[in-house]
Amino acid sequence: MNKPFVQISSDSSFSKSQLDELGNLFVDFEIETHRWGMKAGTIDLLTVLEISLGFALAQYFAGLISEAGKSTWKSISSGLSNFLRKNNRRKDVTALVFYANEIPIYVVERFHEDDAESLIESIPFALLKVKKFLENLGLLKDTMMMQLFQHPQSKEWKYLIVPSTKAFGAFADRIIDLDSFEFYYPRNHQDFIERFCGICNGKHCLICARYYLNKILNS
Repeated sequence: MNKPFVQISSDSSFSKSQLDELGNLFVDFEIETHRWGMKAGTIDLLTVLEISLGFALAQYFAGLISEAGKSTWKSISSGLSNFLRKNNRRKDVTALVFYANEIPIYVVERFHEDDAESLIESIPFALLKVKKFLENLGLLKDTMMMQLFQHPQSKEWKYLIVPSTKAFGAFADRIIDLDSFEFYYPRNHQDFIERFCGICNGKHCLICARYYLNKILNS
């Protein structure tokens, strides 16, 4: 049986020993690590660390295939949150990226608070809801990427952002409630912020509005 694959990517602020330490969290995986030069794309202004995995692993990590998978993800969740805290990455944004064929599903956050481990640990269960949504309603037209998004009060991974090509880079114009599969269509970025964001205004967790992020990060 082939080992699952994980790619760990970072900016130049991470040392080789730190990347090796992260790699040790994935002992049963085939690991590839590299550092970015000049980043380009959806998240070039936001993340300093990305960990990419296959979407199909969600079932394993949720314990649906074996309890070993659930135990593995619990260990990864604990190790990753401890790594970020220990290495003083409190201002940095980390992305966990799960690829469903060619479509990336981003989970983006500053995983440094006391609840970081539980936030990471709950991701596979949210991905199972994404799987159910895709099985029932299919991939939305012109989907380039998706992003799990928290409820601003409960911190539950409640929403799936699926921006259209028209709005991509400006705001999140298609939001799915993963509990009810209800659709929301914000009119603009401010409408999205008011309805779905907490105090960060999307600054530290929203990847599909990179031009907006460019404006506020350079202001």
